Amino acid sequence: MPSRNRHREMRRSPASDGAHHPQLDASGGDSVRALIAPSGTVPRPPGIRRITTPDEADALAAHLLDRGRTHPVVVVSIPHGLTDPWIDASAITEAVKDLAEVVVLPTDASSWRFSELMPEMTEVYGGAGRVYPIDLAWTRNPYASPLRFAYDAVDGARSADTLISDALRMAHDAGLVAPKSTPTVPAAGIVRRVLVPSRAIVELDDGGIATIWQELTAPDVPVEDLLATGMAVRGELDPQSRRLDVTGMLLAGPAAVAHYRPDDVVLAKVREVGPDVVHLALHPDVVIAVPRDRVTGNPRDSLDDLFSVGEVVAARVMRAGADGLALRLDDVDEDEEPLPAPALLEGGPPWLVPPVVEAPVVEAVAVAVPVAVVPGPVAAAPPVSAPAPAPAPAPPSLPTSRGAVRELSLTVDAARAKVERLERDLFDATARIAPADREIADLRRAVQEHRDEIQRLRGQVARQKTQLRTRLQSAGKAKRSAAGPAEAADSVPLEPERQFRLDVYDAWLTRYSLPEREEHPLAPYRLGPEFLATLEAVKDVKRGKVVQVVVEVLTGLADHLVGRDRHSLRTGRGGDDPQAQREDGALAWRVALQRGTASARRLHYWQLGNRIELSRVALHDDMRS
Repeated sequence: MPSRNRHREMRRSPASDGAHHPQLDASGGDSVRALIAPSGTVPRPPGIRRITTPDEADALAAHLLDRGRTHPVVVVSIPHGLTDPWIDASAITEAVKDLAEVVVLPTDASSWRFSELMPEMTEVYGGAGRVYPIDLAWTRNPYASPLRFAYDAVDGARSADTLISDALRMAHDAGLVAPKSTPTVPAAGIVRRVLVPSRAIVELDDGGIATIWQELTAPDVPVEDLLATGMAVRGELDPQSRRLDVTGMLLAGPAAVAHYRPDDVVLAKVREVGPDVVHLALHPDVVIAVPRDRVTGNPRDSLDDLFSVGEVVAARVMRAGADGLALRLDDVDEDEEPLPAPALLEGGPPWLVPPVVEAPVVEAVAVAVPVAVVPGPVAAAPPVSAPAPAPAPAPPSLPTSRGAVRELSLTVDAARAKVERLERDLFDATARIAPADREIADLRRAVQEHRDEIQRLRGQVARQKTQLRTRLQSAGKAKRSAAGPAEAADSVPLEPERQFRLDVYDAWLTRYSLPEREEHPLAPYRLGPEFLATLEAVKDVKRGKVVQVVVEVLTGLADHLVGRDRHSLRTGRGGDDPQAQREDGALAWRVALQRGTASARRLHYWQLGNRIELSRVALHDDMRS
């Protein structure tokens, strides 16, 4: 069998237009071959197509990987041993109409062939389904074509709805327009129910009922952020499908945010994030790039650690109007109230709601690691003899020979033994199958549990990112507020203690990236009465060096650095003299600022628990605490 890579090369070669696949006979008119249209044509997607052979699976794989494909393709698989999928392909076909193709794939040699030809993590089998968009980015990022599972009829109904939503969203992204099978008519009404994830029920003015499809209105916006109960809507009604098209009510992006002014705090959704820039959507059509220096002052910070795609953040408007919008995120206090986000439809709800910042919770997470179970030979249960059937009634006495009676008795015994053997075989087979059935059920439960755990952990990570970013924003704004008066009046410097604290904070931000700051926070500290005076008196040690060593002390790093030579500050010069201790229990310590000379400088400080008081900058031989 050719290698997987060879198959991919054959499909992607300009000459691989399907000619390398075996030609299907005329009876295959309902086969996947019909999915592949002649060059230059845009076919109407057919009804449900069923894969029946590995060759047809080969053609399906080639079709999905064809850069010229014009419609999303929904592939629904049949569980092993069944003849129909749990996911209702007919319901999907009826919902998507000619906006997507629908294919049913059995779990047999066809699905194994299909899996062999498809890029890793993009196959489908065992009862699951997925939609393949026309953009081939899913070949590199399988999550662009999410797999939807179904293990029973309930799962099947839920997954069918999700696949319909996926297909309609991808059709919208592909620029496809809903078919006008019947003329539409103007209609208006009131939204009576919003059905998550993607529908709304409308009571029309004439008393009729219609539905609004979120995927064909604003595909990337949850329906509850698009429509609200009691909202008046209008649009074009398809009398046959009863779908109300309200896209005419969509508000243009620039107009929706035209009222924003400099210094406003506004809501935005993270559209894309990289190490150096985050793209924020004020409206689905208004996306602003925010560089790292408007988020954090530390060039070592990676914005990937701060943001998750899809989360809502608060940002400050730097510039608005004719010069275009510009945003920053490093000076928004968590208690500042952002302006309401714009509605996407006239009279609709805000499309974004403020993020909820939760208090940090110390939580021990125990994640169960699935253990691969390799089924081995299953020992058959000890044979259990089935109850012997009741003796057959004695035949009526007939004038037969003794030999005939004996032959009949042997025949009955042989039949009875065969029944017992078959019953034992049946019992043994059941004993072998039962563990496999239990294992399958256990594995399915484990898969669902791990999916739930992954979802929970993703939510936890998103909350932690929000908490970290909020603290960073508040700290950045506090820093700028403190520095503001000095910037406004060059001749008026900050008072010394305030300036020193700002220097320490700056050095900490520069030394540690955001994740590292969580591991190395600054301990609470205060300045002793002699500290600033002795610092100013130092002429042969740069102030920046002292600040760096203070950061090492406050984060606990100095305890482990050989060059800092941290040791007790004793009451005398003797090695047996006790460590200096204050009445409140604080102990005296010293660390090296310089080494190798008698005049080398030392930093003296007191420590009580995690609280530190910086005492003085002194010479090596100065033992005063």
